[in-house]
Amino acid sequence: MCLSELNRRIRGQAATHCTCPGVLLKLCAAWLILFGRFCQTIVFTGSMFFCVAGIVGCQRSESDSSIAPSGRSDNPTTSTPVDPPKMEPLVLAVVDNQDLGETCAREWRAETGGSLELRHLRASDLSTESRSYDVLILPQRLLGDAVALGLADPLADQWFKDGTWKSDDVLLRDASEFVKWENRVVAVSFGTPFLAILYRPDVLQAAKVRLPTTWAEYLAAVEMLAKTRSLPPDATLSPTPRSVQVLEPLAVGWAAVTFLAHAAPYVRDISQAVPFFAPDDFGPRITDPPFERALKELVRCAQTSGTAEQWLATSPADAATAVLQGQASVALTWPHAAWTPSRSTDAVENHVLAIAPLPGSKDYYSTRSRAWELREDGQNARVPLLGSAGQLGIVNAGSKHKRAASQFLFWLTSPARGASIATASPWTFPFRKSHLQETGAWLGKFAQGSLPTEFSGLVEQTQREEIWLTYPRFSHASRYMDVLDTAVRQAVAGQEDVSILLRDVSEHWQRITDELGRESQRRSYLQSIGLGDLSRS
Repeated sequence: MCLSELNRRIRGQAATHCTCPGVLLKLCAAWLILFGRFCQTIVFTGSMFFCVAGIVGCQRSESDSSIAPSGRSDNPTTSTPVDPPKMEPLVLAVVDNQDLGETCAREWRAETGGSLELRHLRASDLSTESRSYDVLILPQRLLGDAVALGLADPLADQWFKDGTWKSDDVLLRDASEFVKWENRVVAVSFGTPFLAILYRPDVLQAAKVRLPTTWAEYLAAVEMLAKTRSLPPDATLSPTPRSVQVLEPLAVGWAAVTFLAHAAPYVRDISQAVPFFAPDDFGPRITDPPFERALKELVRCAQTSGTAEQWLATSPADAATAVLQGQASVALTWPHAAWTPSRSTDAVENHVLAIAPLPGSKDYYSTRSRAWELREDGQNARVPLLGSAGQLGIVNAGSKHKRAASQFLFWLTSPARGASIATASPWTFPFRKSHLQETGAWLGKFAQGSLPTEFSGLVEQTQREEIWLTYPRFSHASRYMDVLDTAVRQAVAGQEDVSILLRDVSEHWQRITDELGRESQRRSYLQSIGLGDLSRS
C-alpha cells in the first residue's frame, strides 16, 4: 500500500467517524503502524540499491584495474600507491634482465603488499608470450620488435603530467627519442648506458699519452701504450703485463656495438640521419667508406695492442673490472657497481680512475656528395652511440589491466623509486637529473677521486649532444646485427679482408630484407629513427 492511498483511507475514515474519539485514536494508531512499515520498506530498498551498486562498482573497479593513490602528497617523491584492489595480480615480464626484474618485484611488494607475478623471458619469447603479461621491460634495441608484434600501447599524457612523476626531471633523450616510436610515446626509460673511455690517469701520464679526442689520436695512443714496457713504481699495473693494456669489448654480442661506436662520428652529421640503409629502397650502406674506415681502424687498434685475442673474449663487464683491478690502463666500457669484484685489491684501493667520452672525428662521410667533408666550425666532433644497452618499460597493448599497468610502470620510474630500482642492473643508467647527484649508487667501488663528478657530467653532456647515432632498433634488427657482429670478430681475428667481409654483410642483409619484406622493413627503420614514412621522391 502506497503512502498516498494510506492517507486517502485515513481521511475517509475520519470523515465518517469524526464524532467518535475512540475511533479517531484507533485510526491514528493504524496510520502510525502502516507508516512505520512503509519506512522499513524504503530503508530495505535503499540498502539493497547501495549493496547492488557496491557490487557493480567493485566489478567495474576490477575491470578498470585502477590502483588508486593513497592521497596527493605535498612532497611528490614520497607519494606511493596503496594496496591494489582485489583483482588478478599484475604480471611483469622482463627480457634478459633477471636482476632488474627481481628488484622491481621486491620493491613493489615491500612498498604496497600488492600481488605481482614476475616472468623472465628471452628475446625469442616475445612473439609466443605476447599476451601473457601486463608490463614488459626489455632492451631498447628490441622496441621495434615489440611494436611489430603489437605489444607497445601508447602511454596516456595524464601519467606524464602527474606531478608525482616529475617529467621535467627526466634527462633529455630518456624523455624523448628513446621512448618514442613514430613520434608517439610508447615507453618509459630506465636509463641508457653507453661506451666511454675508463682509464688510469697515472698510467697515461707516466707514458706521456694524452687523452685522445679523435679516433686517429686514439690509435696513436694505443700504439704508444703498447710500446711502454716500464713505468714508475707508483704507476705499475698489477699483474704487470708485457705491455700496458688497452681493452675493447669484442665478445660475442658486443663486437657490433663497439664497431658502431667507432663508426658513429664518421656516418652521422647534423645534415644526415639515415646511416645504415638508404631511405628510398632500404639498400644497405654498410659497404660505404665510413664503415670500412671504422672497421679497418678497429682491426689495427686490436692488432697494435698486442691483445686482439683477449679483446675477442672481453665484455663491457670484463673491461671495466680489468681497469679497476689494475690489469688494464684504458678500456671502452662504463663503470657499474654490479661489476666490482667481491675481493678488494691494492689497485682498487690505491689507484684513481677517470672517465671521458669516446673519441670523435673532425670529418664525416656525406651520403649526398659521396665524399668526406669537414664538420662546421664549433661543432662537436664526438658522436656517441646510444641505445645499445638501455632498458625500456611498456604497457602491453593486450593487457586487461592497462590503467593499473600504467600506474605500476610510472611508479617504478618515479623519483622515489627510480634510483633504487635502476641501480640493480648494469644495463640501466641514471635517467633523471636528480640521479646525477647520487651516482655513487651506480658506481660502487668505481667511485674514487673525481670519477663520480666526471661520470655525472658525462651522462648529462651525452644526453644533451646535438647529434648521436642510435643503435638499430627497427623490427628484426637483431638478425642484421648478429651478422655484423660475426663479421667484425672475423676481421679482428684476421680471417678475411675488411672490404670482403662488409660486402658479405651487405649481401646477407639484403637476403634478410627480402625474406621479411622490403617495404615493411623500410617503414619500420624510418619509424625507428623518428622519420615516419618518408616519400620515395
